[in-house]
Amino acid sequence: MRRILKFKDTQIEYILERKKVKNINLRIRRDGLISVSAHECVPLCVIDGFVLQNAEKILMAKKKLSELPVHTFSLEDKSKIYILGRGYDLRLFEGNKNFAAVEKNTVILRVRGSELYENRLAAYDFLLTDTAKRVFPMIFEECCARFFGESKTPPELRIRKMTSQWGNCYHGRNIVTLNSRLAAYDEEIIRSVIYHELCHFVYPNHSKDFYKLLTEVSPNWKECKEKLKPTKYALF
Repeated sequence: MRRILKFKDTQIEYILERKKVKNINLRIRRDGLISVSAHECVPLCVIDGFVLQNAEKILMAKKKLSELPVHTFSLEDKSKIYILGRGYDLRLFEGNKNFAAVEKNTVILRVRGSELYENRLAAYDFLLTDTAKRVFPMIFEECCARFFGESKTPPELRIRKMTSQWGNCYHGRNIVTLNSRLAAYDEEIIRSVIYHELCHFVYPNHSKDFYKLLTEVSPNWKECKEKLKPTKYALF
């Protein structure tokens, strides 16, 4: 359901989804679209009020997003799609169910409701997750060998899609989580993110000692970080 509210001298438009959630949740996508989810028992007037209460924050966030460089990542038919840093020609088809396959220099995506960008992105994410589950554990094991000897247990690796982080670590629980979307980038960038998280098991901060260690194990971490920033170089 699409809703349009008036706030001062502007309008705030959002998409409302009814879900089995306890709270009203509001999210602003990279393209500026505002999505709100709420339980079906919550009245529209309450949801509209919640959006208007956060109107100033919403407009500020949308302004920041509008100032970011425009991405060339479109997922349109015959555009470029990336897996482990390699560019493939995308062939997009309408299908009864999502299907993804790699054939030589081409990635084939069959997507239900392919006219919607969200559906195309979901199919691409499925392919990246599959790639991440196959490739990340091998790279992770190699990186861990530089940090953990036989007397220490390497951290558990978890892989999931994240929207605000490329990786994180839970030192106390001995867990490292990597963003499945890293599978779009080459191995040097993936290693750089892994090393960043592993260095936190030595220095749980961003001190000079932390960056000194990171530079020793990943000399090009600054260049890799630039490619992962929300600029024209980043895919997401």
